[in-house]
Amino acid sequence: MGISGNRGSTLATGNPFEDAIANTSMKVEQGRTSSLGTFLRFEDGRTFRRVQANGTIDMGDLVEMDVSNDQALAATDFGLAAAGPIAGEGGSIGDTAIRIAENITGIAANEYAGGFVSVTAGTGLGQLRRIKSHNVTDAVDGCLLQLYDPLQLALSNSSVGNLSMNDVEEVLQASTLTNTVMGLAVAGAVAGDHMWIQTWGRAIGRAAEAITAGEPLGADAENGEFAPKVAAGTDATGVLIGIARTAQAAENGYFEVDLRITP
Repeated sequence: MGISGNRGSTLATGNPFEDAIANTSMKVEQGRTSSLGTFLRFEDGRTFRRVQANGTIDMGDLVEMDVSNDQALAATDFGLAAAGPIAGEGGSIGDTAIRIAENITGIAANEYAGGFVSVTAGTGLGQLRRIKSHNVTDAVDGCLLQLYDPLQLALSNSSVGNLSMNDVEEVLQASTLTNTVMGLAVAGAVAGDHMWIQTWGRAIGRAAEAITAGEPLGADAENGEFAPKVAAGTDATGVLIGIARTAQAAENGYFEVDLRITP
């Protein structure tokens, strides 16, 4: 097995997954040997990624990121409410920390570590910074986000943005058409399990309805299944995630698919 040296990805020359596809315990144990978010790439084009389940997931399920804990940051939420951002805490160019106001409550220590803070309107617009660590929210001092990279623009109390969690830490069975589909489960898992999902290449998926070979596919609105990618306003709208390699006439039946999510 060789290492590609590219952002924590590994290029594998064999296929250790074949015997483990139906073995949940083995799959979970394999998952614990790599960091969350790690990509594993085979020379035949298949790509896998290590994630953590936030609910029951079955083999063959499409999984999506859990965005339920994303936190909108309105004007006056950057910096303490009375003062706004100050130097060293988001108020100056080069700052590697941003303070979030005391009115944002209920954030546990490092809940958003590995995730992102963004500025989508107002002063400092267009910045996206990955969060290294942070303390628990405090009714007096708010929450101080430590960043991996410095700010290129200072913030003010007119800045508006968002806090989002690390998208590999809490994945769910895909059940909506609004959240981002991240991959296909190659084994079952329950909440808290580390697992591998497949994101690219030849795979086995489950059909929500009849599928024809060669058909472009999207995610169905329930049960983590594939459906033909059809017109707006119906199931499987949105981003193309695969092409049917074989046909499947039966609902809930398995078929071969060329995944097209993340190479």
